[in-house]
Amino acid sequence: METYETPLFRPPAEANSLIAQLTIGCPNNRCRFCAMYSMKRYRVRAADEFIRHGDELQRYYPSDIERAFLADGDSLMADTNDILSAMSIIRDRFPSVRRFASYASALSIKNKNDDDLCALKNAGMRVLYLGIESGDAETLARMNKNSSPREMITQAKRVMNAGLRLSVTLIVGLGGRSRSHEHARASAAVVNDIAPTYTNMLALMHDGIDLLRENDFAAYTPDDHRRELREFIAGVNCTTIFRANHASNYIPLEGRLPRDREMLLAGLNNG
Repeated sequence: METYETPLFRPPAEANSLIAQLTIGCPNNRCRFCAMYSMKRYRVRAADEFIRHGDELQRYYPSDIERAFLADGDSLMADTNDILSAMSIIRDRFPSVRRFASYASALSIKNKNDDDLCALKNAGMRVLYLGIESGDAETLARMNKNSSPREMITQAKRVMNAGLRLSVTLIVGLGGRSRSHEHARASAAVVNDIAPTYTNMLALMHDGIDLLRENDFAAYTPDDHRRELREFIAGVNCTTIFRANHASNYIPLEGRLPRDREMLLAGLNNG
């Protein structure tokens, strides 16, 4: 069997992690800003298939690797017992793995009760990556995102209350030029409400999507990007580790907010 059903994606912070593909594709797969899983139909690997997958992974990763990431998009949508089983299968083959992470969504978190989240944490799940994308409800609806800002805030807080670290992602430019201000301001407000462990900013990428054909996005410039990111950084007052170091960003930035606000803004001004 092929080790992975490609293409395969993981967060930048998981570059040195073992990637275990528990699920294939994305259960939503309707967001207008994302074509990552457009060629895949979502499914959860059957137990026997994942066992074979785990065996294959031993060919590619060192036996002493300590971190594992459960792919594809939103593996948290799998049944809790399936996730726990997958973590056990990986640990049987890589006993040094001490920490697991996964993508999540407001819907997949909602489908887990508090006992489920605690069970995952106790089994070694440490970080969930939640794509908030925008705090602006109109922007989310325009992008076919299947959750509202309020729903994402509610579920994000449940993750943190369970003792898991939360890494949220927002997308610079997702509101286009027409809602750039609303997008930046509302996104900062959502982050302030959640106070996530990590806050990550990506730039809107046009590969494989049709947004570039719309004037509102085609006219969006690097100067717009800097202005919007500046407004977002200025509006975040909670303590969070801020990263805009994805390859999509015009200017790589990293620091702790609000402590490093002036440094981050200076980096934008000088970039």
